[in-house]
Amino acid sequence: MRTALGFLIASSLALVTPAYADLKCGDGRMFAPFSFGEDDLAVTWAGPVPKDAKVRAVSDEVFTALERQIGSEIPSGLPDKYVKDLQRSELANAQISTTIQDAAAWLKRYGVELEEAPSKMLRGYLDRGYNIFSTLIEHPSVANPGDVRACSIILQRAIIVMSEGHETLYLRSYFHSSDGKGSAVNFAPKGGLKITFPSKNVWFPLELTKFIFEPSAHVVLDILTPHAVKFAAPNTFRSAGGRMKATLGAQDYYVTRYTAVLERGKDWPDFVAEMSK
Repeated sequence: MRTALGFLIASSLALVTPAYADLKCGDGRMFAPFSFGEDDLAVTWAGPVPKDAKVRAVSDEVFTALERQIGSEIPSGLPDKYVKDLQRSELANAQISTTIQDAAAWLKRYGVELEEAPSKMLRGYLDRGYNIFSTLIEHPSVANPGDVRACSIILQRAIIVMSEGHETLYLRSYFHSSDGKGSAVNFAPKGGLKITFPSKNVWFPLELTKFIFEPSAHVVLDILTPHAVKFAAPNTFRSAGGRMKATLGAQDYYVTRYTAVLERGKDWPDFVAEMSK
């Protein structure tokens, strides 16, 4: 069985596809001992988080509020086949692993063996002071579950709020799952994850994008700051639409959107952007 990391939802005697990290997904088959419902499917979703991060699931409130003010989070260049009949899924059964053995054991619990290449990258994150966060994401029902063979993240979406030496990262990814015979489904979490940690610079994990299964993955990052600032962002990303303004809760923010298209199989460093006035 091919191994991957990602956030995973599983079911009683139901097919699930394991997934690669950075909140990515992969392919494979497995069975799991719990269920969102009879004959559910699931994929894994996992990735690195700073060691002192607080992580929890949230509703779509922040994503919806920002979308109303600055426009769709789905980039214009994303092919229609990846958003057609998009379905929203639940998250469940989260875990934070502090060692590669813990992460591998979490996957093995659902019948997945961690491959050496992603394992090496995850060990690199752990050595640099990160933990590995894993959870489950519900897979839409399909006519022939046994034919499902590949699942890939095709859009990495984040709202990043920088304020008073902390980063609050709202994350959700869009998934594309296929059977290799022309049948496919698209899905994303109903809400997402809220990851909060001390940070002076903007950070978003990207290294394991290398292991996606579609040809490329789009990335859309909206960075919110209470004051107008300048960013030293990676050259791979371009600033889209100039600086915008939005309000979340009672706070007004300046919004800078960065986008990129990252190809499968290449080495991609994490997005790190220094801020200055």
